[in-house]
Amino acid sequence: MRKQGLFILLLPMSFCSMMRAQTSFTYGGLNYTVLSEADGTAIVGKNAPSREIFLQKE
Repeated sequence: MRKQGLFILLLPMSFCSMMRAQTSFTYGGLNYTVLSEADGTAIVGKNAPSREIFLQKE
């Protein structure tokens, strides 16, 4: 499972103070599109191992 590595890559997005931030990156040969919500929810699409990853706000 690559969820641990994916989670570590998404951690910095939890500090985003914007209403919504979108970023794209490549991990493990797959392309990911991430939408980060203000409540700490990240929606991952495009060949992602899971649809939603919930981040704990600091």
